[in-house]
Amino acid sequence: MTTELYKPVFIIGGVRSGTSILGDILSQEEDLAYWLEPKYIWKYRKATAKDDIRDASDATEKVKNYIRARFHKYMTSRGVDRFMEKTPSNVFRVSFIHEIFPDGLFIQLIRNGHDTILSTYKKWTTPIDRTAVTRRIRSNEIPLEDLPHYGAATVRDVIGRTLLPKAGFIWGQQFEGIKEYRATHTIMETCAMQWVTAMQHTDRDLKQIPEAQKFQIRYEDIVRTPEKVLSPLIDFLEYKSKIDILDFAVRNVRDYTNRSYDADTLLSLEKVDYIIKEEMEKWGYKY
Repeated sequence: MTTELYKPVFIIGGVRSGTSILGDILSQEEDLAYWLEPKYIWKYRKATAKDDIRDASDATEKVKNYIRARFHKYMTSRGVDRFMEKTPSNVFRVSFIHEIFPDGLFIQLIRNGHDTILSTYKKWTTPIDRTAVTRRIRSNEIPLEDLPHYGAATVRDVIGRTLLPKAGFIWGQQFEGIKEYRATHTIMETCAMQWVTAMQHTDRDLKQIPEAQKFQIRYEDIVRTPEKVLSPLIDFLEYKSKIDILDFAVRNVRDYTNRSYDADTLLSLEKVDYIIKEEMEKWGYKY
């Protein structure tokens, strides 16, 4: 295996956007190291930051070398020379990632704001997923020098969100000023703002990425016609296992896009229309 990181793949979609489904599908590729969500790697040297935003100027030589080395080590442990990952908070780090991995390929996964917000709301108001905590510990993804900064947050998440799941502790990608925003808005409104800021930030940064290095795809298209929409994506990624990937998608993807919302859910969504209306229209979704 060479020491080069050949065309790493980054699925950019934000929280509850369907990135897990797409990641599961594309991870069927042979000779690929799929690191699920190594969010602490991307926060290296910025553990105390109040948001997840990082731009190209944050990619110092020390930061670049550390992050490249960690992904190279991960690939080496699996005997492959290519990796893919899907950290949700990377919606705020596209330019940062591109500075570190200039040959990287970016998949922008778009999903209806209503569905994303409702899905995100469930994560805000339910106990923490302990399997995720276990996975992060086993993967040893937290940089040692940053470890002391995460102690309090871990205790809060594991204990606080377990005992008080409805309290609305901050969850998911953190836009600038999210804590202050949450203090004066409902959980649903904060989830809506997460979606809006993610879409805006990603769209802005991806415009600076060469066309040959980015691919846009919609969640709704994946679940409706997986073979049709995934085939060109697989070609774009130059994956070898096209037949196996498509077969996995057809067998495992389910279309839930035609489900209807009950009256209470519709009322909740109406209350955040003032936040998402413009962005929904921009991406062709009805509000």
